[in-house]
Amino acid sequence: ANATLGEFLRGCLRDVWLHDVALSDDEIAKGAAALAKLAAPRPARDTPIPLYFYAFSDEGSREMRDRFVHSVRDAPEDVELREWTVGASTEDQSLRFGTKIELVLRAIRENPPGTVVLVSDVDIRFFKPVAPFVDATIGRDDAYGYDVAFQRDEDRSLQVNLGFMAIRCSRAVADLFRVAGEVIAQKRPGSTGDQRIVNRALAEPWFYGTPRLRWTVFPAELCTDTVADALTRDKMYGTLYRTWVMFHANDYGRAGLDGSRARVAKMNLLKDAEDMALERPNHKRPSRRWIYVGTSQSKQKRSQRRVFPEDTEGG
Repeated sequence: ANATLGEFLRGCLRDVWLHDVALSDDEIAKGAAALAKLAAPRPARDTPIPLYFYAFSDEGSREMRDRFVHSVRDAPEDVELREWTVGASTEDQSLRFGTKIELVLRAIRENPPGTVVLVSDVDIRFFKPVAPFVDATIGRDDAYGYDVAFQRDEDRSLQVNLGFMAIRCSRAVADLFRVAGEVIAQKRPGSTGDQRIVNRALAEPWFYGTPRLRWTVFPAELCTDTVADALTRDKMYGTLYRTWVMFHANDYGRAGLDGSRARVAKMNLLKDAEDMALERPNHKRPSRRWIYVGTSQSKQKRSQRRVFPEDTEGG
């Protein structure tokens, strides 16, 4: 049969109007405005999402805690802060792993099954409301939603970071973190890090006998320092800092670095990242990464260290 391309196209489309002439820019703008008015509003929440975090009571730790709290951009009806103060900080960072596990279990225990809670470290700065991204990623009132959403720890793998998590309260999720805590307590070789154990359990549930969960990762807008660094190395995407919803200074947490030096390094990195994301006057691009810890390097060596790019494709 002899048919025009337009007739084939019309047969492939449903509920679409085909115009004989191209629309002008003004007509397109008016149409877009009309469609925006028809968009369904985001439904109001019955209760805000609880955001659990723990903070130490010493002066240096309280400053980091205060800056974290003051950076939250969500309205009180969307996110409710729930703080757990756990005493003075310890220099041995490996002793903090169990605290994170206990906080997750507390959050699950205190909220109804099926509801979503957030668990966060305080070495984070928020630049935009995070609740819409949580809804879109883990699912809201969705039977097919995920059990847990994590930040990405690496750009080239699905290794997850435990610094900011959205958790759907359930016995299965609690079992994952309970088992991780038990493995830490056994002090098995190579099992000192909660994040290492959770990643192994997610990839190979049979290894620790943990439940197989439905889990996912947040988009790059909920950024970790390590992912921002990887994007910078590629030189294609840039750090995407203009789109950051949050920035997590997830470096310096290893057990080999004492807590005080790690906190200073994190605070300096967060300050530079915040200035950059908010485009404050004379902001300094955050340097990667040990310039914030090492103080004995020469100025020449420091100047050779890579920094986050100011303007790159996608950045």
